[in-house]
Amino acid sequence: MSWSQPDEVGKEGQAEEALRESAAQLQSLLDHSSAIMFVKDLGGRYLFVNRQFDKFLRTDSGSVLGRTDADIFPPEQAAAFLANDRKVLQAMTSMTFEEVMQCNDGPHTNLVCKFPLFDEAGHPYAVGGIVTDITERKQTESGLVIQYAVTRILAESSTLVQATRELLRIIGEHTGWEVGVLWSVDHPAGVLRCAAVWERHPGLATEFAVELRPLTLAPGVGLPGQVWATGQPAWVADVGRASDCPVAPLAVRSGLRGVFAFALRVGSEVEGVMVFLSPQVREPGEDLLNILTALGGQIGQFVGRKRAEEDLHRANIALEHAVEGISRLDTQGCYLAVNAMYANMLGYPPEELIGRGWQQTVHHDDHAVVRAAYQQMLDRGRGEVEARTMRKDGSVFYKRVVMVKAYDDTGRFTGHYCFMEDITERKRMEKDLRQRTEQLGAINDSLMRLVQFENWKEAGESLLRVTLQQTESEYGFIGVVVEGPVLRILAHTGFAWDQVEHREFYEQAIRTYQEKGYLEFTNFNNLFGRAITGKQVVLSNEPAADPRAGGLPPGHPPLRQFLGVPILREAEVIGLIGLANRPGGYTGAECEQVDTLIEAARLLCDRYRRQRHEQKLEQQLRQAEKMAALGTLIAGVSHEINNPLFALSGYLDLASEKVRDEEYEGLAEDFAAMREAVARATAMVRRFLAVTRSQSRHREPCAVNVVVEQGLELVANDCLIHGISISRNLASDLPLVEVDPQELLQVLLNLFTNARQAMTAQGRGTLSVTTSLAVSPRHPVLPPASSRAWVEIRVQDDGLGIAPEHLSRVFEPFFTTKPVGEGTGLGLSMSHRIVTEHGGTLTCQSDLGRGATFMIRLPVGPSDRQESES
Repeated sequence: MSWSQPDEVGKEGQAEEALRESAAQLQSLLDHSSAIMFVKDLGGRYLFVNRQFDKFLRTDSGSVLGRTDADIFPPEQAAAFLANDRKVLQAMTSMTFEEVMQCNDGPHTNLVCKFPLFDEAGHPYAVGGIVTDITERKQTESGLVIQYAVTRILAESSTLVQATRELLRIIGEHTGWEVGVLWSVDHPAGVLRCAAVWERHPGLATEFAVELRPLTLAPGVGLPGQVWATGQPAWVADVGRASDCPVAPLAVRSGLRGVFAFALRVGSEVEGVMVFLSPQVREPGEDLLNILTALGGQIGQFVGRKRAEEDLHRANIALEHAVEGISRLDTQGCYLAVNAMYANMLGYPPEELIGRGWQQTVHHDDHAVVRAAYQQMLDRGRGEVEARTMRKDGSVFYKRVVMVKAYDDTGRFTGHYCFMEDITERKRMEKDLRQRTEQLGAINDSLMRLVQFENWKEAGESLLRVTLQQTESEYGFIGVVVEGPVLRILAHTGFAWDQVEHREFYEQAIRTYQEKGYLEFTNFNNLFGRAITGKQVVLSNEPAADPRAGGLPPGHPPLRQFLGVPILREAEVIGLIGLANRPGGYTGAECEQVDTLIEAARLLCDRYRRQRHEQKLEQQLRQAEKMAALGTLIAGVSHEINNPLFALSGYLDLASEKVRDEEYEGLAEDFAAMREAVARATAMVRRFLAVTRSQSRHREPCAVNVVVEQGLELVANDCLIHGISISRNLASDLPLVEVDPQELLQVLLNLFTNARQAMTAQGRGTLSVTTSLAVSPRHPVLPPASSRAWVEIRVQDDGLGIAPEHLSRVFEPFFTTKPVGEGTGLGLSMSHRIVTEHGGTLTCQSDLGRGATFMIRLPVGPSDRQESES
């Protein structure tokens, strides 16, 4: 039988084959979508899950299909999923829920769009769902709220007791744990003591608090002692099973089960432990522990500062009531007599000081302030000063000196008495207090900039300034490690490089930093690279002779000393603090100073990396929405591909018959027809793949009409199948606009597809697309240049239109006017966001019964280049 006269069986076979190919194409699209999708029957059994669903649960579809939620998830979660399924079936429309799903790596919070699926008779036969994992977003929101609240409490609290109770309450309420306990480290006794107890509901832990008060815990004893000893957070899902913990029986008697704890640290030293308990058997999430561990450093700074203030207050009281060294000097300032304590403090035998002038025992830089105090003593009878004192061995200590006039029996002035107190420890405490106050201020300032404005550059520079000041470093940077790996510098000192001939190189780097907000380095064969790859502190006081240095770029400022401190999240390096050129070199003391700021730097790097991850997820969502829009074109694409394939198959059959019968006349024409059919199919596949392919977001000068034509080519067959005609009215000589062509094409495909669907019900219609140049009127109080040119794209259909009560909501996420099961409501909201990000507008006009018009306006840039229309 000739290929041009197939029998009915052949037709049915070809139709089935085409159907299988279309189904396979749809399955492939769903499997390659970044969205998580599933379908369940009315009994709750899974009929379909895509690959992303399998990856999410870390299982395979074979272990899910045919099973219900009760077979897979905990009972309370399965019951909640079933209740939401029933709501969707009862409402007969799509609905969005926030659901918590237990996965192998812990609970996940998901935004689930569920919708009923209908058979040909219009009866629901299944529930479909699209899942978006918002766990990190929820945890980030909660973490930022806690961080902001803790920062406010620490800034407003005047006493440690006042701050402690507020901190326990804020953390407990925002994390959902009902009881909080602060264990304070008693350093002299070497034990933990219960300092405060908070309970969400009065009476929940009253007896528990009473029993805790007299308890003390040694390092390593119980969960609080374990956290004190290790400095690391810890948790027990059911404290009733912790038989080695002396607090466990007390907690169980009060009905408390789940417990977790984290350390309050000042540098490497633990100042306290915060413990939170719950009546439920539960465990904290890893992200929550990470956030609270970071906050532990911030709270520890506050605790350390308050204790330093208390120590300083006690030291002042002791100083007022105790004088250790006494001496007498003549009118020339030479020693006449000293007691043993005075001489011992200066490192001299008493007799060796007699006859020496005071100048030999005072640091030369402090001579002026001592003379001023001496003059005060002459004028008022008493003078007081704090100055640096030189010991015999050349070492220096701080002293407080009170000078009092001395007289003989006749009342003649003979010199003065000097009462001296060693205040070195007090000065050290004052310096430590200043540093901690500056650190806390820098941390608060950095968090404020990060939480309120998400200004990474200013937040990082705030931390860097105080780090440079306290370590006495000349310059430095704070960077975050991103994929590559690449070190992305978020904050640096902006120093000028030392050679004039390399000034252009330096200025280019600064321009990049100012425009992008960061600099990037990929070469890790150097000192800072060793800190990242080795995951440990790199200290080098002779970089020129250090084999790890790896050289410097031309014009780099002198590198005399270097300190690199990696910022770790568990075993992963997520950032780096680099410091250079401290006079005298770096020691372990500077490492400890940096450690006090490392928690804030970790928060900065964590938040930056999380935002990058969220941006990638948003790009994936845009790609998924583009794929969903293209899914509606599959029928038209299959038709256009099947036609040339059908022709190709026929010509192949005909050519085979001619060869078999040795009839070669006309074969060349047959092969030409085959090549034409293959070319048609190939061109369509290429057009389709060009749209489905995920590309990096890149804006460039773009001819709008070219993108419009690309979109119309893709929907042409779909419109033809549904009886929809296409009308074009594209203006010539339109200026170019700065856009991402793929994103603009995605917007147009959404609008074209929506227009076609709006007209399908009536079996006819016209999709009208118009482009033009529009100018917005200038503001009456602004100069003529304030008027602006826009390229305008109008997409119009003559369908049923949009009801007035729906018109204001068409750009809301998940809102749709389409019949149930035909849309998720994401297309227009995503399109609106894309156009807005390009500085344009997307609006809608509609009269019910007269169709709808969507209007895109894109601003014309400074370029004078024009589209070349053919």
